[in-house]
Amino acid sequence: MAMRTIFFFLLLPLFLHSRIVEIQKIEEVLPYLEEKPFVILDIDNTLIKAKQQLGSDQWFYHNLSRYQNEHPPENAFRKALSEYQKVVSVASFLPVEAETKKVVDAIIKSGLPVIALTTRGYCLADATVEQLASIGVNLKDSAPVKKDLSFDNGKVVIFHDGILFTHGTHKGDALYLFLDHLGLKPEKILFVNDKKSHLAQLGETVEKRGFTFTGLRYGFLDEEVSTFKPLIADYQWSHFGHLLTDEEAHFLLELQKTN
Repeated sequence: MAMRTIFFFLLLPLFLHSRIVEIQKIEEVLPYLEEKPFVILDIDNTLIKAKQQLGSDQWFYHNLSRYQNEHPPENAFRKALSEYQKVVSVASFLPVEAETKKVVDAIIKSGLPVIALTTRGYCLADATVEQLASIGVNLKDSAPVKKDLSFDNGKVVIFHDGILFTHGTHKGDALYLFLDHLGLKPEKILFVNDKKSHLAQLGETVEKRGFTFTGLRYGFLDEEVSTFKPLIADYQWSHFGHLLTDEEAHFLLELQKTN
């Protein structure tokens, strides 16, 4: 029994290198800044959300799941991402919370390095910057480098205006392409994301480097994501060219039922 206890305490420091914590509001990020981490923010369903079902993060994963039943994995991802990018390039977005801008401003004012990390592809770089600007968020000046960068991670990965666009590639690998290029070795990394799988992916990479990782699994939109309406989104997609609101799509679908 004593040997087991000793063995546990010898392993404990390894477990402390990585942790994932559930949070429900963006303001819960602020206490973690006291640890002086390198701060990384997800974008979709963390900073911004689509105004309608079509173009939402959940719509992308709905399509991806459907296409994976019809195509090889790489083709399914390419098709889902292509459709997503067409919509997102012209869609309007809202802050996830009323407090989003205020909290991001507080993170930036802390003086810590802050970047965004997203699955979005490089062709959405300008649109993404504009969407964040529409809610008052600008990450360019908080980033450790101001110039644009590009990398080869199997696909084109770019860094633009404080945002690292991974184009669906491994987020941990993409991050360290960026950090290694700049010669940065942050001992503590804080990543805020609504998806636990993405947090785990980055956490595994950070741990391999021997640094400390904290992942904050942000659940403010969990209910909205779980009540995603695929019929509304599919109808909006079938009429893409004019971006129907959820209310318009619902009304037209109901009208069809009566005819």
